[in-house]
Amino acid sequence: MVTGHYGLGSILKRVEPEIPFGRLMIGVALSDILLGWALLFHREP
Repeated sequence: MVTGHYGLGSILKRVEPEIPFGRLMIGVALSDILLGWALLFHREP
């Protein structure tokens, strides 16, 4: 799942080239971190 999110961030860089690559990678990593916390505290979507 993590690899798919980073792949999506890389694809978004081609679609929106003005967004910094680091910001895209932080955004996709944040989604994985939030999902981990949600699963840990039994609050999955």
